[in-house]
Parts: sequence; structure tokens; C-alpha cells
Amino acid sequence: MTPNANNISLLGIKLYRKVKCDQAHTQKHYILGKLIRYKENERHCWDLTILGIKVLYYNKKCLKFFYIPIWKFNWRKKWLDKLQSQIDPKYDDIYLLRHNIGETTVELMLLKERIKANKSQKPLLIVWNKKNIGYYKMFVKDIVDMQYIKLHQFDVMSVFSEKMGDYKEVILKQNNQRFICSTPQVADYMLEYNINNFYAYIRDCSRIPENAIPNLPVVSEQTKANVIQIMQKLGLHNKFVIIAPEANSLVKLPSEFWQDIMVQLKKQGYDIFMNAYHSACGVDYVKTDRLSLEELFGLAQKSERIITLGSGLAVLLALAQVPMDIIYTEFADKKIGYTATQAIEKYSVFHLPMVKKENITEYNIDTATLDDIKKAILLKL
Repeated sequence: MTPNANNISLLGIKLYRKVKCDQAHTQKHYILGKLIRYKENERHCWDLTILGIKVLYYNKKCLKFFYIPIWKFNWRKKWLDKLQSQIDPKYDDIYLLRHNIGETTVELMLLKERIKANKSQKPLLIVWNKKNIGYYKMFVKDIVDMQYIKLHQFDVMSVFSEKMGDYKEVILKQNNQRFICSTPQVADYMLEYNINNFYAYIRDCSRIPENAIPNLPVVSEQTKANVIQIMQKLGLHNKFVIIAPEANSLVKLPSEFWQDIMVQLKKQGYDIFMNAYHSACGVDYVKTDRLSLEELFGLAQKSERIITLGSGLAVLLALAQVPMDIIYTEFADKKIGYTATQAIEKYSVFHLPMVKKENITEYNIDTATLDDIKKAILLKL
């Protein structure tokens, strides 16, 4: 017998095989070749197929036997019941944020005003991703109680689906508590409704007045101490630039573009910290580390400059009030289909109040070549 995590064979016959489909977040389990197949995904859907015939199928709404529904579920209520069982009943309004860094940064900036708009008496903010606890605290530590409860983003998206609340924030009532989730599908709806300002759109969807004063992030003393230790560990001197070449939403730039900039930075006497999970860019003198968002923000406040691809992270780092160069390309997700021009129009950090616009230059790959952008950045060193 030859066992491992994904395969079990006996005398050359495959008894069991597991196949992962990362893009669909799906796992397929095969028993006795393809005689029996069990498929499951992170969306809590699964099916059991025998000899090519789907015997059982579950999709959160019902369980089917040979395509015939035999058991129906109110999955939304079941999910809310489980969440509510972990929350103290003293809280009247429970806030959940569904988005990634860019939109979430705006939601955190406006949370105090949002609580006022909803007339929440005893609000609670749920943090469903453990790594975001410190990030949330930078904005709302003294504004609202926080509780970490591990949830999956897809479940949050499903329970508070856009059908429940159109494009506004979604409010579900259950057992004398309100569960309030941020507006869905910001990028999609801005195209559909021809809206050109992501900050104002999120604000308006939560019924917050236009003159509302946003909260800016405050780095804790402990995080400041951590940042100093990180700089000492990396040998990062005070004259340094942060390079952030990655963005989940935008098409990436060639590594040669970043390499040329970093070579010139080094010649000018700058240290370089690169915030990247996938891009090494082939430059050995670059310093990097896996930092939390609050540590990265604290490090950004100490930097001479930030050079970044347009991203949610750029939205957060724009609040660090240091010089920035932000480059916008087209959306990687072709279903949404933003051009670079639409991306910079709708997601420009200049839409954020209290940002020092004189510190920031934004570049549109639709209207400028990479060589022009590179020259403009290097002229500022």
C-alpha cells in the first residue's frame, strides 16, 4: 500500500485520490477510480456521485436525493442563530464589514458616524479575520466594542446578499438585535449607477451626512515599538522607501519596471522595503518581511516615500501622510472590466478627505507609458 495525503494505492490500484481545484476552492475525492466521487467546496455545497449518477446533493438550501428535494433549510437563519449564540445580548446592533482593505478602510473611517446614523445604543463590531484585529483597532479602539469571531467571507457575502438590501447597507433583524453589514458589490454598482467616487458612495449607502468627519488611524505604542524592532532586525535605515508592487484587483506591472526603480533608489542612498507576497523582483538588497497591516502602516509613517500599484493597501497607506506615487492599471477581473482610467476615476485616493494631495502623484497607464511614469517617479528622488 502506498499512502499519502492525496492518494492511496494498493498493488498499483488507486483506492483513493484527492484533487484540489484552487480557483473554485473545491476538493474532489475519488474512491475506486471514478466509481465513487465526493465533491465539496468552501461555499458549503457538496455532492456524492456513484457510477456517474448524482445520488446526494446539498447546497445550503436543501438536500436532494436523486435530484428530489428531501430536506429544506433556512440557511440564513441557521447561520445567524449560530453567530448570535456567540454574542452578548446586551448589544443592540452588530456591525460586520464585508470588503477588502480599500473599502474596509473607508468603512472604518466612517464607522463612528455610521453608528450615529443608525442610532445604535450599544454597538458591537465583529472582526471575522484574526489578522485584522489590530488593523480595526487603529480606527475604532475607543469608539466601539470589538469581538473576534471566525467567519468565512463568502458566508458573510451570502447571508447579507445584495438582494436583501439593494445597493445600500444590509440590515437583518433577529431576536431584538440588528445585524448591519456594509453595502455589497461596490465596484460593480459604481459602474451600474455611473458613480465616480468610492468614498462618497460608501458614505451615502450608510446614510452618513456629507459633512461627517472621518476617523483617521492611530498606531498604538506597542506597534510603534514593534516597528522599531523590525527595522533593527532588517537593518532598515531611516532613509528608506516602501515599494508595494502587488494588488489583488489590478493587473500587475513587469518586474523590470520595479527593478529599474529600485536600482536608482539604491544609487541615491535609499534603503528599500518591499511589501510583496509573490514578487521578489530579483533584487537581493531589498528588505522584506511579513508585517501585519498596523505594523506596515506604522512603518509607512517612518518612510521617505511609498511607490505602489493602485490597491486597497494604497488607500490605507495614503493616510500615513507621506509622499506617494500610485500607479493604476486595468482591473484583473475581466467580469467587472474597469479600465485604468475608470479605476483611477473611481478609486483615486484624492477622494479621501484629510489626505495631503500635494504629497501624492497618481499615474494612469492608459495615458502614460511605463517609461514616462518611471522617469516622473525618479525625478522626485
